Amino acid sequence: MLNEWIQSLMKRHSHDRTIIGIDGLGGSGKTTLAQSIQRDLLDGSRQTVLIHLDDHIVPSCNRYGTGMPQWREYY
Repeated sequence: MLNEWIQSLMKRHSHDRTIIGIDGLGGSGKTTLAQSIQRDLLDGSRQTVLIHLDDHIVPSCNRYGTGMPQWREYY
């Protein structure tokens, strides 16, 4: 099903570049989904780059284990 969605997306967006953003709470499966999408795109011989924005905003050592609810730790 995911592969079908990706193929549909690529047909609608025939540009040289397409950006796919994934948002959600910690532990919700964002990285797993992004890696699956990346694998499917590579199977279609498309160049991909996977960027984790969290790594560019707040270091993980400052985001987790703060004692606050998980959704609030990021902010």
